[in-house]
Amino acid sequence: MGLFEHRSGDRVMVFLDVRNILGGVSEHLDFTRVDFVGMVKGVCDHRNLVAAYAVDGRYKVDGEDRS
Repeated sequence: MGLFEHRSGDRVMVFLDVRNILGGVSEHLDFTRVDFVGMVKGVCDHRNLVAAYAVDGRYKVDGEDRS
């Protein structure tokens, strides 16, 4: 049993913050190959996946990239 009790009707939506994931990986490894599909499957466990979204937090302030 994991952190939460799983019921057969549980549904999950996953939001991946790609910039933070890749930034964290690149700080500790020399390469940045990440298995996003495997990550989503691991998070979902045996629950029903409704949707998975990958979000990039890049934004501009006064025309300057603040990523």
